[in-house]
Amino acid sequence: FIALDDERVIFSANNGESGMELWVLSPETGSFVMVKDINIGSDGSNPSGFTEMNGELYFSANDGEHGNELWKTDGTEEGTTMIKDLNNNSDSSGNPYGFTEFNGELYFVAYDGETGWELWKTNGTEEGTVIVRENIYSSAEFSVFGDYLYFGGSESTYGSELWKTDGTEEGTTMVKDIRDGSGGSNPFDLTEFNGDLYFSATDGTTGYELWKTDGTSI
Repeated sequence: FIALDDERVIFSANNGESGMELWVLSPETGSFVMVKDINIGSDGSNPSGFTEMNGELYFSANDGEHGNELWKTDGTEEGTTMIKDLNNNSDSSGNPYGFTEFNGELYFVAYDGETGWELWKTNGTEEGTVIVRENIYSSAEFSVFGDYLYFGGSESTYGSELWKTDGTEEGTTMVKDIRDGSGGSNPFDLTEFNGDLYFSATDGTTGYELWKTDGTSI
C-alpha cells in the first residue's frame, strides 16, 4: 500500500479474474476499484516497486507484450501509462527496480538489452527517461547524501566500488577505488549519519569492515 494523495491509496490485488493488478482504495468511502487491467486476462501485470513523485505513482508492470517496463499512474485508468519500453527487443523486459527520487527525478536500475544493467533516470516522460552514464553496472541500493546520489557502481577496470552522481554523465564518478584491481570492494548498506555516509566494504585484505566517506576520495 502507498498513498497517492490525501484521498487515495494504491496497492496490488488479485480479484480472482484479472490476476494481480493495480487497485485504488478511497479511505473516505471505503471503495475498492481496479485502476486498470494492464495485462488483460488472468495473468495479471504484477505491478511492483511503487514510488510516489510529484503526485504520480511510478512502478514496474508487465502488460503481456513488452515484459516488465516502467509505468506511472495518477490513479485513473486513462492516466495509467507505460512511460518507456526500456528494452524494446521483442517482448523482453527492462525489469526496472530500485526507484529512488533525487532532485525531482526518479532514479532506477534497468536493462536495455544492449548496454546491460545501467543507472537510469526519468522525469516522467518518454524522452526524459535516459541512461545517466553508460557502461556502469549499478546496484539498486541508493542513498541521497548532500548534493549527490550514492550507489555501488561497477565497471570492468575497478569492479564494484562506491560511486556518486549529480544526474549528469560528467557528474557520475567513482568516489574511491577502495580495493585495488578489478575485484571491487562491493559497498552496501549505505547510510547517512552525522554528516558522513557510512557503508560496509572490503579492501581485499581485512575483509568487510565499516567505512565512511564525506563524499571525497581522501
